[in-house]
Amino acid sequence: MSQANESIAVGGRTGEELPTSLSTCSLTEGSTPFDRDAEFWLDDGSVILVARQVGFRVYRGLLASQSRVFRDVFSSSSSSASETYQGCPLVHVSDSPQDLRHLLRVLIPVYNRNFFLANQTKVFMTFDHLSAVIRLSHKYDIEDVLSQGCLALRTCFSSTFDSFGTVSVTLPGVPGASPYSTVHPIPSVNLARLTGTPDILPYAVYKCFLLDGKLLDGWTREDGTVEHLNNQDLRRCLDARSAIVNEIKKSMFTVFGPSSRACGTNRAKSCEKEISATLMAVLSKEGLGDVHSDILSSWRQSQIAKSAACNACRVRMLDLDTQYRKECWGRLPDIFSLKDDLNKNSSAQPERSSSSSEDESRLVSCSQLTS
Repeated sequence: MSQANESIAVGGRTGEELPTSLSTCSLTEGSTPFDRDAEFWLDDGSVILVARQVGFRVYRGLLASQSRVFRDVFSSSSSSASETYQGCPLVHVSDSPQDLRHLLRVLIPVYNRNFFLANQTKVFMTFDHLSAVIRLSHKYDIEDVLSQGCLALRTCFSSTFDSFGTVSVTLPGVPGASPYSTVHPIPSVNLARLTGTPDILPYAVYKCFLLDGKLLDGWTREDGTVEHLNNQDLRRCLDARSAIVNEIKKSMFTVFGPSSRACGTNRAKSCEKEISATLMAVLSKEGLGDVHSDILSSWRQSQIAKSAACNACRVRMLDLDTQYRKECWGRLPDIFSLKDDLNKNSSAQPERSSSSSEDESRLVSCSQLTS
């Protein structure tokens, strides 16, 4: 079943609609208002989840044991007052079939329960998979899966400079695909907001900044829904440009300035001349008004390699480049006005109400949101 594209500003919403309670109706084979999911239609399943006219026949007890939300929905309706199909109660959910399928692959695994473990060095999944599992495990209160999903997200968006650039991400079936930390920062910022994971925000928001005009295009989920940053995070990216440009200018005069000379007196004037020539070459190529915008990349190292300065001076320039990039990393929270977010307890998950009515007021259907 095709779905019209929806555009949502995730930062402006608080969640998604909870499953509806069971209603009275008995459906016959010929009146089925849904298509059976090819992957999750288990003949001995005891409940059918209906997501946008796609039915998933799975195990009621297994879902209830893992999700407080499902447990409350199942227990709120009596078996005599249920919409049923082939003896199974139907539960209508607002999720897309693609998202629900990703979650069920974790909750009803073919091989193992582990979604992402602390000692893993690689992430083998698509970002659609990771995003769906985090959003739905948060929505349905499945804490262990949510913790693993947030761990995977933290692995892909480093919170320290020392681990920056060391993440290995493999997208299945996409040879040579780029790490999704460079492809999907927009939903990652939204997921950090949703789950209370502020430690990844500085780098994720910075990666959003690097998208330039593409930032306004948002990120499209598998079901056609388009995610955008909320207005506050979008403003952070726009307001940071002057600060980033200033950092780039300072980096060039730091790396290729007088402090970069490390040779003896015999080569001092020669190296000073070569280092100045390297600086002028960079300025000529980049210009002072529109310098390279990525303050964390090691793009200056390619210029250092071309320099005719002595080896000691080139090593000194490389050290200065690394040190300056590390200092810029530490200034990201100030550049993007994120210090208040980082002061919050990053290990605490958002509090969940024990009241179903309160949950419903917190969770809003995607179809009710506008960009």
